[in-house]
Amino acid sequence: MRSHPVEVPRPRLDLILLALVCAVALALRLSVLSGADFDGLYGQDAYAYADFGERLLTSLAHGQAPPPFYWPLGYPALLAAVFALGGGIAAAQAVGLLLGVADNALIYLLARAFGCRPWAAALAGLIAALGGQAIQSGIVLMSDVPALFWACLSALVLTIYLHQRRVGWLALAAVALAGAVVTRWLYLALLPVWAVTLIAAQVRLRHLGIALLCALPILLAQTAYSLNNPYPALDHPWVVGWSPANALRSTFDNTDGHFEYATSNAAFYAQPVYAPVYLSPLVAPVIAFGVYALMRRRQLPLILLALGWLLLPYIFLAGTPYQNSRFALIVVPAVALLAALGLDALLATRRIVLIVAALALCVFGLGQMLGEGVAYTTTFINRQRADKDVIAWAETQIPPGAQVYALGLTLPMRRYTTFTPLELYDQTPETLAAARQGADAYLLINEWQIEHQWRDLSPEIAVRWLRDERGLAQIGHFGYYTLYRVRP
Repeated sequence: MRSHPVEVPRPRLDLILLALVCAVALALRLSVLSGADFDGLYGQDAYAYADFGERLLTSLAHGQAPPPFYWPLGYPALLAAVFALGGGIAAAQAVGLLLGVADNALIYLLARAFGCRPWAAALAGLIAALGGQAIQSGIVLMSDVPALFWACLSALVLTIYLHQRRVGWLALAAVALAGAVVTRWLYLALLPVWAVTLIAAQVRLRHLGIALLCALPILLAQTAYSLNNPYPALDHPWVVGWSPANALRSTFDNTDGHFEYATSNAAFYAQPVYAPVYLSPLVAPVIAFGVYALMRRRQLPLILLALGWLLLPYIFLAGTPYQNSRFALIVVPAVALLAALGLDALLATRRIVLIVAALALCVFGLGQMLGEGVAYTTTFINRQRADKDVIAWAETQIPPGAQVYALGLTLPMRRYTTFTPLELYDQTPETLAAARQGADAYLLINEWQIEHQWRDLSPEIAVRWLRDERGLAQIGHFGYYTLYRVRP
């Protein structure tokens, strides 16, 4: 593809704006963490990643094969590398934070590679920097931001390849996309987008072969691991349960229980183009100009790359039987890119009214995103601290050496207390009956969650058995949780 020429480079302005985007992103993330006493661990998944990263390092140090794990090896391998260098949880959190800042820089550079003016590219970087979900995901020990980093790097160097046709860029794009895939399976949704982009660009087969050979070791290593792993990979419940009908549904029953959401999947996963925690509605109209400007260029590979990145992951997510706000991060770079293209097109009109209106919408929209982003992340951190307060309270109520059954707080209890709690999800009447009789046992649960999310599923069945067969004596409440003593 011999494309529309990229705007003449302006190194000094690019450097200033790139530094500004990174400084805003870094300062914002550090400010929400300041005084928060939040180590990046929350829920169950983040603890599972941290624990497995430690076990992975131990197994590799002893020359053993990696133990089984639910998710691909990319992010645990990154954690293991951090731990091997002497870092701990704080260092792992810092690496994730810096990768989040790097995401914003890559999105700025991607907009420039698409031909946007520096100020328009700055809009793309700031959209990614100020979004509440991006801020939240950048301060936790999770795979979302590292996977997004690899995807943004791949998109950037792929775009450079489309302009320059040097095989090294395509090889790097393939390696980076493989890195995204083995960090989060969701990024498999980008493979067809990259593929049709290269087909439209009439890529040389020799270049494609070299690129695939470079990426192959990463994919083969993950494939070999997945084939010997008892946990699902491509047969994941979200894939097996995928249906276009799910886009219009808001109630689901899946392996994580029963869920009744406030809106349909179609509306939920479209939030990156209208919800302030991703993109201010004030900025959203600029995207329409971006799509129009992109189509007018008649550069099919770039059109397929930008629009495919937005649409294909959205179509997949809308059909899954689940809603999770962090999943939609995959399309944020495409949204930011289209917004930058729209602002760039408006700046090119030289119509003062249009330019002033567009800049005003963008400035006020970014301000809205800043306020929403800080509030969203602060609320999230407070919620995680509340869970840790529950654990600290429970530790004062439960005698040392007692057996504890829990749901949702199992992994944090193992990290922050001396107890080794048993996960209710894994319990059956048979395992509960086989437990040692006469020993102290306690149950820590969110009763609303048990009754609504898990009704007639293993956690609720286990609680019912303990209540009916052993008897439960309530000790007290803390937050949303209730602590019981299980009668001998």
